[in-house]
This record gives sequence, C-alpha cells and structure tokens, in this order.
Amino acid sequence: MWRDIPGYEGYQASEDGRIRNRRKRRLKQRLNNGSYLVDLGGRTARVHNLVAAAHYGSPTCPGYFVRHRSEDKSDNSAENLMYAGGKPRRLVHKPVGEYCRNGHPLTGDNIKRWGTRGNNRICIACQNGEPPVREIREII
Repeated sequence: MWRDIPGYEGYQASEDGRIRNRRKRRLKQRLNNGSYLVDLGGRTARVHNLVAAAHYGSPTCPGYFVRHRSEDKSDNSAENLMYAGGKPRRLVHKPVGEYCRNGHPLTGDNIKRWGTRGNNRICIACQNGEPPVREIREII
C-alpha cells in the first residue's frame, strides 16, 4: 500500500520500503554507509525516515529517531521500523565506558567484581533478569 510522504509533496512510500514519484515511477535507491538514500527533487533523504513518516507519521517527541527492529539497515519495510528515543548509537549499539552490554550502569551496587585482581565485572541487573535499557518502547 502506498502512502504520501509528509513534507515531500508528490512522493509516496510503500510498506516494503520503496519510494515513487507522482508519475508512479519508482525511484532508484543508493547505499551509503549501510543506509539507503534516495533523491527527491534535489533533496537527498534516508529511505527509512521517509517510510516511517509515511506510515507512522512524524515522531511525537523531539529527539526520537527511526530504528530498525531487526537491526538490519537494508530492510526498510514499515513493519521493521519504529520510532525510538535516547541516543541511537550509544543505546542501540554496544555501549562504551561504564555500561554493560545491555545498557545498565556499572557503578555502585550494580557491579560485582571477580578474578584474581578484580578486573572482571559482572552486571547484577543482568544477573537478576532486568530488561535491557537499549530496548526502548515504541510510540506508534
């Protein structure tokens, strides 16, 4: 099903991640740094942003971005996209610094050290089965 893309008059996005113009001609997509881009009348846009805007509307909160549910950037189908908040690179990908792989802080009472020198750390929140912080609720 094709839907109009808000802010891009004369262009539509399909459920499976294709973009077409007012003459119903599908536009060619190009790959750039893992994301597909398309040219819309002199403006370049990411396909996943266009598909999400057409099928889910604009995000209701500032700072929200389009996230791929399957983490596969080449799948721009509407069912694979969602709006998420926070810091996309820090929470979706491997956190750096004082966080475990699930985004819990490794400070204070949430850390257990082990090993001969105490260099190894275990996240107590993960051991207790708490959900990952990187899984942010969707707003659809």
